[in-house]
Amino acid sequence: VLPVYPSEVTVIPQAVTKRQARQQLIQDDKYDDVVAFIASITLKKDRQMAQSFWEDSELYHRNHDMIISIGGAIGLDSDALDAMFIKAAKL
Repeated sequence: VLPVYPSEVTVIPQAVTKRQARQQLIQDDKYDDVVAFIASITLKKDRQMAQSFWEDSELYHRNHDMIISIGGAIGLDSDALDAMFIKAAKL
């Protein structure tokens, strides 16, 4: 077993800014998928809550229920969401 050194550990950001997340979604060709998913929510109050989250949040927290739901809806599992947050944090 090889020792793990701090430089080899990937830290998954717990939050990224709205700009970082949206720019990463654009780079991954997923931005329009998020917009379409939110627009497709049939219950008005649920759609408005999702829209408010999308538009009004300054930070997107990795483990927020809405992030997990939106991620799943656009084909991102937990590992893919982690990878997106890692890339977004660098923008």
